[in-house]
Amino acid sequence: MLKILLSYIILSAPLGLNWEKEYVTFAPTIPEYSHYYGNLGTTEIVYIGTKNLLSMETEAQIRFYNRKISEVLLILGPAGISSHNCLRKYKQVISLISKKYGNKKYVLDEKTSTLEELVYFSACKPFTIGLRKITTIWHSADYIIEAKLLGEYHNYFIEIRYIRSTTEKEYKRNQKIKIMKRL
Repeated sequence: MLKILLSYIILSAPLGLNWEKEYVTFAPTIPEYSHYYGNLGTTEIVYIGTKNLLSMETEAQIRFYNRKISEVLLILGPAGISSHNCLRKYKQVISLISKKYGNKKYVLDEKTSTLEELVYFSACKPFTIGLRKITTIWHSADYIIEAKLLGEYHNYFIEIRYIRSTTEKEYKRNQKIKIMKRL
């Protein structure tokens, strides 16, 4: 029974949302999140976490295309992420995403040239002053997943973006058609 439950959790869609359903009248509900603002008539719906995830506060933003969920942005932090644990927290999140969606496709570690010229107190400091950003990408059968560690002022964030692959392709194809019509 436990094995079946774990298989369900691992194979379930991001945030337990139904990405196949057309949302016409009511916005989706997310367990352990409360609606903050937005509705089906706006470009996005924002939810605030009612419970911390891995000891970090959470926010979820849902975007739609043709009444279906096309993208979800899960933001972890700033509470729970500090200059002493940002890399450890990021690695923890990456490990858990990899367990659910398989091996990562690639990692992009962006560093500015001035990073090596500075002396800083912690390995996390370059993220808050815009000198470093790490992005990890996965490609599963249904989703493109991007996890980023970034900072702003004295805060750190882990952003996890889930993009539905088929919706992304459909959107790009429709955009191309619109552009071709205008040419």
